[in-house]
Amino acid sequence: MDGVINSMEKRFMSNSQIYLDLSWLSPQNFEQIQSGLPNEALVNLALKLQKFDSSVTSENLKSELISFSVNWEYLKKSVSESYSSTMQNNSDDDDENEIKNNKCNTLTLSCKNCAVCCYNILMKYKLYCDAYSKLTLAYKYLLTLPSTQVSQYINI
Repeated sequence: MDGVINSMEKRFMSNSQIYLDLSWLSPQNFEQIQSGLPNEALVNLALKLQKFDSSVTSENLKSELISFSVNWEYLKKSVSESYSSTMQNNSDDDDENEIKNNKCNTLTLSCKNCAVCCYNILMKYKLYCDAYSKLTLAYKYLLTLPSTQVSQYINI
């Protein structure tokens, strides 16, 4: 058992900083992000993303992530949710049922509490063009890493 634990630590500890940076992209951390990010946050991720877009810096990535986290509660609401909350209408449509279940459906991806949903919101509202271009690249990077080969691709 000790050999397995040592092997796991050796494989993943060398990339612990990039894992920490990628964890900031989770909506579960958005509340903490709004109170401020540490100075060293997103530095390693920005270095990795510069291979795809040379204009990415940790500062502009932080600023986009903070803005996105502040607006997340509004962005994740569908039109029907916004309308029903305004009109106090308690209709039983599919979107509301999925939100109550808080699970990501493979067809609609609507848990609104994971990195995939964040990326889908960025795509749905075309926020990848100007508002959150660096952040969209970060989500693409996170979501395209094969889970079984993460350490191999992080060291690129």
